[in-house]
Amino acid sequence: GSSTVHNLGLIAIRGVPGFVDAKRRFLPLAHGLAHLDPEYLEESLTDERSFYNAGWSRGKEKLGDEPDFSKGSYYFNPITDRPGSDKERETYPASFPCNIWPDEAANRQLNGFRESARELGRIMHDAVTLLARHIDSMAKSKVSGYSDGSLFEAMKTTEKTKGRLLYYYPLEDDSEVTGSAAPKEDSWIGWHNDSGF
Repeated sequence: GSSTVHNLGLIAIRGVPGFVDAKRRFLPLAHGLAHLDPEYLEESLTDERSFYNAGWSRGKEKLGDEPDFSKGSYYFNPITDRPGSDKERETYPASFPCNIWPDEAANRQLNGFRESARELGRIMHDAVTLLARHIDSMAKSKVSGYSDGSLFEAMKTTEKTKGRLLYYYPLEDDSEVTGSAAPKEDSWIGWHNDSGF
């Protein structure tokens, strides 16, 4: 007979070589990016065609029915600047967007941004690729006919990777936002599901 799994899980990985230093180099650059001229962010770093899956995005996600201006997101591919083929990029712009990097020479507070983003993203991708080997082993032991190594190979060879740098702006007083003295239940990100690997 078949059994149904009702457990949700969480996988935490620690002790990844270089991760802490790479994180310390890259994450502080979020403040400088988020405080660039809004016109520059919108005109030079925003990619509507990819459904905001590359470059800068602020106010494009919704918090309920309202645009979410509490955070800004910067999406990038740490593996390659031009993933997939010309045809794949044309047909699937959200899956194969080209990177849009900020101009570091014109914005000195972002010195090392591209290199730091790629370094951290590649470390994370490598860790997930190694994790995929363990998931393959577990799946093979549980699923008849599972093709051993298939997730590992997919993760190792994919160009469809994405990093997301988030910057949370200071919130206004809840009474200003909601019009009442009662605090909002969820004023940051809203209830939602994320997916990714």
